[in-house]
Amino acid sequence: MADIAGTYSIVKVEAGLAEPLTDITTSELDPCQLDDKLVLNANGTANYQDVGTVCSPNGSETGTWSIGSDGK
Repeated sequence: MADIAGTYSIVKVEAGLAEPLTDITTSELDPCQLDDKLVLNANGTANYQDVGTVCSPNGSETGTWSIGSDGK
């Protein structure tokens, strides 16, 4: 988990049933979501931080994360 721990931002969101996938970043996410941060801590805790342009309501959340026994 230490190898994955860090702070992440949304760069691009793609969806589809087959290649090529469709970029849905700006069509499905509000501009206030595009500057948010996801912090994955090595101890298994996580924080989604609604930073920059804050959404209404604020989307900040805390939780946990883990890697399954099959590595996924």
